[in-house]
Amino acid sequence: MRILSFLLVLLSGPLSAAAQPMSDEAFGAHVAKHFRDGPPAGAATEIALRVTALPTGEFVAVRVPVPATKDGWANTHVLVGCDDRPETKPWTAYRLTAGSDFVHFDDTEAYETRQAPRFSILVNGCKLVEAAAAGEPISAQERNLTLRHFHENLHPGPTFLCPDVTKCSGLARTVLAESGGVHRLGLADIALVQPYQVLRQAFPADRQKLRTESGAFSEAVVKECRIPRRITAEDPHGNPEGTDRFAPCVAKAYARQRGVWLAAVAAVGVPGATEEARRPAEEHRFLQFLLKFHGYLPESTRIDGAYGEATRGAITAAQTAAGLPADGYMSEALAEHLRGKP
Repeated sequence: MRILSFLLVLLSGPLSAAAQPMSDEAFGAHVAKHFRDGPPAGAATEIALRVTALPTGEFVAVRVPVPATKDGWANTHVLVGCDDRPETKPWTAYRLTAGSDFVHFDDTEAYETRQAPRFSILVNGCKLVEAAAAGEPISAQERNLTLRHFHENLHPGPTFLCPDVTKCSGLARTVLAESGGVHRLGLADIALVQPYQVLRQAFPADRQKLRTESGAFSEAVVKECRIPRRITAEDPHGNPEGTDRFAPCVAKAYARQRGVWLAAVAAVGVPGATEEARRPAEEHRFLQFLLKFHGYLPESTRIDGAYGEATRGAITAAQTAAGLPADGYMSEALAEHLRGKP
């Protein structure tokens, strides 16, 4: 796994009295250039951004596009921190002006997983004006873009945890270790679990049969991919050594079984069930987060992409509140409602 160190780049030169605010697009290009080339010669300029406050005290500049770097990694938004930590209200839009003397760095986890890729910067001399006071309230679309950058949405999966590695199977450790790798096994696990959970909802009397089928599948993957029952050796970064050699086989097996379960979901003949099962894994997790954000799931809920009993109850409650058929499936109609809900 590629490990990136934080790139700390301080721009030199005092803020020019004649400096002009940059557009969002120009600022995105400004950040990308400094990431690639280092600080340029000459005086700094001034930045002016529309940002939305996070509960962490940071901001997301959701309208700043950063051009792709030379390795093809495109970045869509910038996470902004202020040196003086001003008081803000979460999920509120602000106009931020500051000197462009800043420290900026990449987000290693987001870079490696391609989940919500972003640059993070720390700017000096922040001044804030609440956008709503200027007639610019945050829109539902902008709010949802901001939510995508909240910390619990950044990890790539999988749907399970393994707090005690001595009791974690070789397959589970492989999936955990390679969640951020090229085969994205964390997201593959979520994608595999999606149709499985839909089938559990559709056929409650057959849940034990499905559990047995799932267990047999896991055993078959271990045998097919020749994964040790236990993997304990660690590399210097804390990941099991050698798991990368199992990942291609696991990814293929997961995709194959997902296809089997998707076909079974299609036979159910319920549009909402099919829409939920086929939704991209990232969006699947994000919609579960929106259920929590809107109060249908408790604050303590872990957003993992597995729609178990609690999430099914939350979906049903959200459907009822929206005047939709309460069948417990995350239909596209409910998804659109949650995305646009203030």
